Amino acid sequence: MIFLHRKASMLAIILLAGLAVIAPAADQGAIDYQKTADGARWGWRLDHADPIQSIWMSQRDFTYTVRSGRDVPAEMEFAVSLGGKQLIRWSGFRHSVFIVRSAVLYYAETPRLGEGGTIIAFDLKKGAELWREKIEAAKPREIMMPGIVLLNLEAMNDEVLTIWGNDTFGRYLEFKDIRSGKTLGYHVFTDAEVRAATQPVK
Repeated sequence: MIFLHRKASMLAIILLAGLAVIAPAADQGAIDYQKTADGARWGWRLDHADPIQSIWMSQRDFTYTVRSGRDVPAEMEFAVSLGGKQLIRWSGFRHSVFIVRSAVLYYAETPRLGEGGTIIAFDLKKGAELWREKIEAAKPREIMMPGIVLLNLEAMNDEVLTIWGNDTFGRYLEFKDIRSGKTLGYHVFTDAEVRAATQPVK
């Protein structure tokens, strides 16, 4: 059953600009992304770990469809279309995220329970996968049971993909080169860093 089927609007651009925590400059060569990650403030948001938010933040030229899974109750099906033609379809879960920028789809393929996953880049115009790279994520700890993987995925410019991760094993930030998927910077946040970022200002 379809619960959302619409085009993204210019509101996506407004929301993205207003809610951005990190917005690297266009000149990638001038930025030390590892240093940027290490100095970042925890900025993950629960409301951004949602495919509906992904649609609002994506390029408005395309139509995005989200359906409940046919075979697995917890599974969701996602699709991107243009002019009534379906360009790609993939499976995920309630909190799966994606973003479309410059006619390229970036989506997270994650386990429903566990840690990490993979980011896939797909050229919607050429109908071809560009790259597929693992998310660094936090390292599993034996004493903990796996939980739901909750990601925020942002493309602030045509240079860098930003991944905020929150799962059972930890909270992390990763920058990936948007053209190759190579990790440019990565940081796992301590509990103290998370508390400092989420405590209300007195």
